[in-house]
Amino acid sequence: MPAKVQFKFRDDASSDDRQELIAKLEDSGADRVEAIFPDASDDELATLYRALIDDDNHYSELMRLLKRSRKVEFAEPEAERHLILPPELKAKAR
Repeated sequence: MPAKVQFKFRDDASSDDRQELIAKLEDSGADRVEAIFPDASDDELATLYRALIDDDNHYSELMRLLKRSRKVEFAEPEAERHLILPPELKAKAR
């Protein structure tokens, strides 16, 4: 089952540091690593990334890599979200 991991680079991680870690994640099994807010002008939002992992066998290794990296402030599984519409909106949607 595909998994998504959100992580945040530390403020002192340079652009080269980021690219190096992204390459390492992709070499270790991440199918794609992307900025969550690619057009963000806010420095805090610009450091948030998501790794997409299709193979469960790589999940633990990638989490360990992220959590051990001094360039990463935090790494956590992305929660699966579902939109729950109230009954009155469900009726309008039909």
